[in-house]
Amino acid sequence: MKRINNVSKLKLVEFLNRVDLFKALSPRERNEIANLPNLVVMIEQNEIFIRRGEHDSSFYILLSGDVSVTINKKHVANVGL
Repeated sequence: MKRINNVSKLKLVEFLNRVDLFKALSPRERNEIANLPNLVVMIEQNEIFIRRGEHDSSFYILLSGDVSVTINKKHVANVGL
């Protein structure tokens, strides 16, 4: 995963304002989220970003494209916009 550190705080807040999940938060709370380090990452095509059984405290939001879900190397679903 490639960390994207050059996204302005204003852009991050703008993004959070558009995502339904974050709309119930106050502007102050959305601003606090925008201050989190490594908030935005770019995942390259065919890159595995999470594996079944691994513990991960990350929260993933798909902004564009789609994701293929596999179990035991068998395709089980696509997730996309």
